[in-house]
Amino acid sequence: MFLAPATGIAVSLAFLRSLIGEGAGNFYRDLVMTLGLLLLPLSIVSAVLLSALGVPQTFKEWVLVESPYSGSFMLRLGPVASFEAIKLLGTNGGGFYGSNSAYPLENPSGLTNFIESVLMLLIPTSMLFAFGRVLGKRRGLSLFAVAYVTAFIIVGVSVASGVPSLNNLIEPRLGYPGTLVFNTVALLSNAGATASSLLAMKPSAIAAFLTTMFIQAVPGADGVGLLYLLVYVFIIIFIGSLMVGKTPRFVNIPISPRVVKLSTVVFLIHPAIILVPTSIALVLRQYTAFSNSLDPLTYTMVLYEYTSAAANNGSGYLGSLGNTAFWNLSTAIVMLLGRYLPILLFLLIADDISKAKGSVAEEPVETQGLLFVIFSVVMILILAALTFFPFLVIGPLLMGG
Repeated sequence: MFLAPATGIAVSLAFLRSLIGEGAGNFYRDLVMTLGLLLLPLSIVSAVLLSALGVPQTFKEWVLVESPYSGSFMLRLGPVASFEAIKLLGTNGGGFYGSNSAYPLENPSGLTNFIESVLMLLIPTSMLFAFGRVLGKRRGLSLFAVAYVTAFIIVGVSVASGVPSLNNLIEPRLGYPGTLVFNTVALLSNAGATASSLLAMKPSAIAAFLTTMFIQAVPGADGVGLLYLLVYVFIIIFIGSLMVGKTPRFVNIPISPRVVKLSTVVFLIHPAIILVPTSIALVLRQYTAFSNSLDPLTYTMVLYEYTSAAANNGSGYLGSLGNTAFWNLSTAIVMLLGRYLPILLFLLIADDISKAKGSVAEEPVETQGLLFVIFSVVMILILAALTFFPFLVIGPLLMGG
């Protein structure tokens, strides 16, 4: 859980260096510095804070609890606070307990719910400001605005149809609004830590969750979210430059045809490794492991499973019902491809950019400011809709609500 986010951050640092004409740097040095100076100190502070707020932190494995209502029972313990800290900071997802952050010992109160939500967004958001530190504050703020304006538009969809009444799949201590906030943040950051069963979420919320995983850049996972956003920017610059008939440039760097092609491949890999396995699972009727018929909910469960795996997210409907050879192997392959193929392509893009000779020339499409933010948000939503909207229609949108 430490190495995965550190790897993403190290790759993003190599990419940022390429934008200012430097070499990729030393991966091992970046990895060790990220672990020792960023993730470990933040995890220690976060674990102490969560422990003070009621999350267990002990090497004791079991404790006997006496209850006046249900008698005595054994409660599983462990270093939960330490686990939670890096699970959230590293956008790893998962949980110490099977019910994840819905479990009271992982997320005891509304306050811990808020703090854990902040931890998931902390490093992905910081990477946007790191971009600004390298290439100018105004550019960083513009990229931050692109990510979060897009996120707020998508989140608006999840609350547009109102808040349902409390049901038995929602923890009363959090309520639907608190649960929705946590789940939305977990999906925005690709952390996948959920505070309820997804069956408790309205179809409009599920559609929003899927959209954030389709985009992966609002703000996305540690390090990798920034890279996905930059890939969107390169595609947007190329489209905008075609409109005005000029050579695409970014920060005085000419965007070569190879960079555009690689960026397009990065963009297309994601839907391919989601939709192809989804089609195979449906044709082979593997959904019979958890459903007797193929309806919009069943289709959404299958689509969500592979979307979550491709986005290295980890949330899902299936739970133990997906513990079959087919689902375990197929999602493992999708996770592997979804993680490392884009990283390889990001490094190839960085290598091409670092070799490009910059010159003082006006950008045909300005990459900072209000116009850039509006144009980018619209284009990201259009690209996502053109790719995935039909699959949302026959899934969560057909479920209604």
